[in-house]
Amino acid sequence: MSTALIHGKAPVNGTTLAYTQAGPREGRRRPVVFSHPLFFNRTQWYELMARYAELGHPVYTYDHRGQGESARAVREDLSIATLTEDAAAFIEQYRLQGCHFVGASLGGFVALWLAALRPDLVSTVTAIGSSAEEEYKRADYEPLVDHLTAHGPTQVVDPILNIMFSDWTLENNHSLTTTWRAVINCLDQSIGDASHGVITRPRIVEKLHNCAVPVLAIGGDDDHAYPGDISGENIANAVGRHGRHVRIEHAGHSAALEQCEAVARHLDEQFAFTDGV
Repeated sequence: MSTALIHGKAPVNGTTLAYTQAGPREGRRRPVVFSHPLFFNRTQWYELMARYAELGHPVYTYDHRGQGESARAVREDLSIATLTEDAAAFIEQYRLQGCHFVGASLGGFVALWLAALRPDLVSTVTAIGSSAEEEYKRADYEPLVDHLTAHGPTQVVDPILNIMFSDWTLENNHSLTTTWRAVINCLDQSIGDASHGVITRPRIVEKLHNCAVPVLAIGGDDDHAYPGDISGENIANAVGRHGRHVRIEHAGHSAALEQCEAVARHLDEQFAFTDGV
């Protein structure tokens, strides 16, 4: 990838977020902000960042507090509400108001909360493999969160990979799964606190009603975490006339990594609603 990446640390909302920027700092096209899932980090977006930087968008991605290279945080400070406040503060600090905000899984929760609570900051929102509802598998995931809190990812990397990727990817894209296996293996017990924030999140469905921000929900056709109704139809229906949903083949919970080109085509359409290109 030839696109230059600029890395930095942003002091926002009482924490410090590690971030990466590409493309012009100001451009004729709207900024794009990417927000990563639980267990992963901002590096997952570098391919899409290069695409949109080359098209003239100022592009940013960041690690959530308590994850990646951002500052650590206690469990009480890792709610979706707090992570949304972080995202809002980041957008305001770097004057990215009117951005296209794209989030996957945990990042998608943040995207939907921004659409509902801070529509002044975003032009469009895309939630990939995400949900506007409370965690419907909370009872199933609580033992995993307890294990992560006590031991880190030791002995549970395979179950995590099964959550994050489709059967097709697990069988056919060993390069991708090997890369992220290594990332997950390096996580420590603090990922348990971040995971707790994910599975205890409240629903945002009612606050999305009559949302004026165009919202795109992208789901994988083999998402082991959220089936198509949760990651697609339910979000679009909650938003109403500004909501729509699409399904990606041969993709699971991490469609932006598993089928990057297909996701990019849908993002192009989403961005065109306000960019006029």
